[in-house]
Amino acid sequence: MSPFHLHYTSAPPGPDGAGFRFTAVDDAVPRRLLGEIEQIIGYEAPRTAPRRPTDDELDAFPPAFTHTRLTDGSRLLCRSVYTGADHSGRYGNFHAHALWLPDGGVLPGGLLPVALWESPGWRTRTPREEEPADLPPGDAFEPAGLTAFARSRAARLPAFLADVREVLSRTDPPQVIVVEQDAYAVVQWVALAGAVVPRALAERLTFTSYTRRPDRARQHLVGVLPGTDLDPAHARGDPRFRVHNCTGGPSTPARPDPWATLAARVWLAGRPLLFEAAQTLPGGGAEGSFDAERLAATAAAQGLPLDSAARAAAAHWAVRHGAGCPEPFLTDLLTTVAAGGEPRTPEEWQALTRLVAHLPGLAEVRTADHLRRDLRATLLAAEGHTGPPASGDRQVWPAGGGEPASAADGRAVSPPRPPTADRRTPAVAGERDAERTLGLLALADALRVDTGPAHTALVRAAADAVLAGTRPVGLAEALRARPELSRETVEAVERSAAAGTDPVRLAAALRDLVPGADLARCPYLSMGELARRAGGRDRLHTFHELVATAGPDRLGDPGVLRAAHRLAWPDGAMTAAEAGHLAGELAPAWLTASGIGARLVATALHAPASDPTVPRVAADLLRHLPQDLAPRERGALQVLALAGRIADGSAEPGFTGTALAYCDIGRPLEADVAERIADSVARALLAERPPPGELDRLVASGDETLLDGYLRVGRSDAVRDRLRVSPAYTAACFVLWSGGAGLNSAWEHTRTTLLTEVLRPVVRAKTPQDIAETTRELQRSGPDRARAFEEWHRSGRQGRRGGGLFRRGPKRHEGDGS
Repeated sequence: MSPFHLHYTSAPPGPDGAGFRFTAVDDAVPRRLLGEIEQIIGYEAPRTAPRRPTDDELDAFPPAFTHTRLTDGSRLLCRSVYTGADHSGRYGNFHAHALWLPDGGVLPGGLLPVALWESPGWRTRTPREEEPADLPPGDAFEPAGLTAFARSRAARLPAFLADVREVLSRTDPPQVIVVEQDAYAVVQWVALAGAVVPRALAERLTFTSYTRRPDRARQHLVGVLPGTDLDPAHARGDPRFRVHNCTGGPSTPARPDPWATLAARVWLAGRPLLFEAAQTLPGGGAEGSFDAERLAATAAAQGLPLDSAARAAAAHWAVRHGAGCPEPFLTDLLTTVAAGGEPRTPEEWQALTRLVAHLPGLAEVRTADHLRRDLRATLLAAEGHTGPPASGDRQVWPAGGGEPASAADGRAVSPPRPPTADRRTPAVAGERDAERTLGLLALADALRVDTGPAHTALVRAAADAVLAGTRPVGLAEALRARPELSRETVEAVERSAAAGTDPVRLAAALRDLVPGADLARCPYLSMGELARRAGGRDRLHTFHELVATAGPDRLGDPGVLRAAHRLAWPDGAMTAAEAGHLAGELAPAWLTASGIGARLVATALHAPASDPTVPRVAADLLRHLPQDLAPRERGALQVLALAGRIADGSAEPGFTGTALAYCDIGRPLEADVAERIADSVARALLAERPPPGELDRLVASGDETLLDGYLRVGRSDAVRDRLRVSPAYTAACFVLWSGGAGLNSAWEHTRTTLLTEVLRPVVRAKTPQDIAETTRELQRSGPDRARAFEEWHRSGRQGRRGGGLFRRGPKRHEGDGS
């Protein structure tokens, strides 16, 4: 059905009135639409235009070329131009020549609306009835001219085409505002958009080449001049608008859109016929007419150089639809894809790997050497940048109880770092790209390219997955499909375990990823499995089982011994008895090389002072590790061993002096070590028959550690009980604690405290007979001591009655008390 014409302008008085009115309306145009049409075809001159333009200036006014869908589904194509003064001489007149197309109607010859931009059939006055009404197309949109325009707007072209796709795909799309210096440039944008979509969609695209009030426009694409009433900078933040300012002002930021990017590349290459050719290919899918894969396949088959994303899209299309394509078309497509160009992304490699199963002829295309070269480089990159190799990590799992982790040489090292989540390369990166690496292997096989680098990368990805405790499905399938990958993965994980990563966790994660993994030649992982099953059993027995599991050829291996020790004592809480057993069962060289000797020393030095096994363990360590002890550690162990000898009575005379010397070497002593030696010395010196001369050495030293122990033992119930029942012991303690007055502050505090707080209360409670017996014991050693005791005792009694030597009370109190 042909379109029907309408004309609208300011006309002189007549039967239909005066002023702006329809001056000609085809009879087929429904009169109910005239009011709606009148709101669309109006024209406002730019604010900067001259108020009384000359004829030459009239040509500079932008025409409003508009394509609009009306509310009843019909369409209106209109060209409104400013004409200056009306019949009365008043300026502001315009003439609108419009075509009304009923719903489903088309322009003559199937033209798109934009093709009539410069049609010579447009009128600027109402024609007489006898004038022809044909509207032939203009010649403004030759392909070469549009290509040149596209290249001049290359920066905004992808974003604009992305907005066109959104406009034609949504029921409530944003309005696309194009800011240009003239209306012709706006219409060129419309022509670019119309060429990239099927004709049916291009006919739906509404537009206006110029309006002064874009906020009132109802078209998809709205052209405005700089300085329009709607500030483009404000419109940038309004979701109702997408602004493309080609005059240097702000524009809406572009959004990623693969189809638009590729469509822009086609325009810039001057190949607009590819858009129509793409519509003939199978496919489309959910994207319909905006299928990037179909357009990419067409461009590739025509030899258009593509970027990596477009080559990937073409490869995806070939996988899905290549089987039904003519052989030359498919060969040309694969040739372009294989030729490459811009660097290939991981997504392109993934697409290429899918071609192997569907299109085995990929290796035979004439540009396959380019693909082999790129694949070889990618495989090499995969080998070198997939994260740290499992064998290179010096990761030691942290022991419990504050135990310092140590490396093979016994030095403390840091706890393990968590596995690297993603160290991406151009094609392969860690566990997440394991499936891609598998595809690269298959692609390399098909192209006859060495797969060694990718093979290495996949093993590293698998080892990293075990370290992270994950189980990527594609990776597990790869290891099952390629036994050599499984074997090398086990070896890589074993190296991590040997470097210090927790073998219990690694063994469990490896079993999950590779259920049938053979661990026969993996001592660390084998120990990890055994340790998981042996939880809660005797730890010494577990330790020996773990060492045996590693195999006889690893007996004495420092790393094995170190790992077995940590697995048997995961919390680090070894007892002194256990330490003593290991000290006697392992060769000194093994203890040193594995670092276990240092742990045994630490166990002995931090053991409770009440543990009776510690002195023997200390003596064993001094015997087994003579060359590996620091002076302080040696001194502390000697203190412990001496404390044991003093306690069992085997210490040689002069042990107090020896203890003082060892304590000086071992300082600062651990609290339990200091307590043990002080108690041992004190008990010996406070025995019923103390060894002669030992207390003199202690008193003369003024050593606070040993004197504190002496005071502590002197206050004990055992000493108090002995004082109560033994007059001889009471006499001896009085003599000892009365001597050395003022010699040093430590002894002064000790002796006065014992005399006042321990001896005096016991003596006060004694019977006169006991006091007499104590006095007789003192007389045997000399009358002066007996007199001193009696005076000391008497002063105590006076103190009870009235303060004694410290306070003299009235005489009447002398008879009070006992």
